[in-house]
Amino acid sequence: SEYEKRMSESVVCDTDILYYYSLTDHFLMNQLKVLPPDQAGRFAPLMSGFKPTDRNAPQQIAAVIDDTPEIQWKGLGKLYFRFSEITNLTTGPVASPGHPAVDQIFADARYRGIPVIIQHNACSESTKPYKYGFEYIPELETSLQANPEVRVLWVDAGMYVRGQWNGYQEALDRLMTE
Repeated sequence: SEYEKRMSESVVCDTDILYYYSLTDHFLMNQLKVLPPDQAGRFAPLMSGFKPTDRNAPQQIAAVIDDTPEIQWKGLGKLYFRFSEITNLTTGPVASPGHPAVDQIFADARYRGIPVIIQHNACSESTKPYKYGFEYIPELETSLQANPEVRVLWVDAGMYVRGQWNGYQEALDRLMTE
């Protein structure tokens, strides 16, 4: 890979770049294929080996699903959108619910009747007094409104350790009822 020269020797390094690894789904597929059906049936495979900012992602998803009819993919994800250090360290454009490629991925999920699992912070990670509000909720709201038939599992509902949470319940209530 073009990034191998920049990879750290240590797995605990938190300053090296991250990139999308497209073989994750193939490793999972190969392992599921060798398991007896009763053991393989215990798993709910989720496809995540695609870059959410790549407009060719739906074609990649289709190729994997079409090439493995014996595997019942249960969803797409976990897709990392605006999520702390992962966002800051990942190469390329920032994945967010408002990205045009994400709309295509959501449309494909709707067509296939599978959910999308996302990790998306409600706001930036700041405790500074001038940083308030939930600036990442509107882009999620727009994406959900544009794709009302898509089932979405929003991991942690955008909460995390740092941040200011005054008014969060009201913002979440509004998002969930509109």
